[in-house]
Amino acid sequence: MPTYTTSPYVTPLQSTLVKAVAIDHGGKADVLGTTGSCYAIHVDSNGNDCFVLLWDATSLSTGTADVVLKVVGGEDVTFYIDKGITFSTAMTISGSAAADGSTVPSGGTVNVDFFVS
Repeated sequence: MPTYTTSPYVTPLQSTLVKAVAIDHGGKADVLGTTGSCYAIHVDSNGNDCFVLLWDATSLSTGTADVVLKVVGGEDVTFYIDKGITFSTAMTISGSAAADGSTVPSGGTVNVDFFVS
């Protein structure tokens, strides 16, 4: 029988999986349609170095992201956030070849999955 471990932090059961396909530097605004907290993020870089940017806002603004994640090309990466990232306004995302979100990702886009509640 498999053994499971749990986070030392108490979090609600993740209730939503958001799959954002083909994200570019133009991003996707208000992907949840509501507020919420993000507990895991999976990024498929489509074979190229990329950045995934997150805003607690209904729109994105280059250079002002609240969270910036870098993924090395050719890697699929999952980030687990024990206490979650709370989006009190809305969750907006984009993918970019630059940390400030100003450039189309190499390869054109990235794919991102979020587990949120």
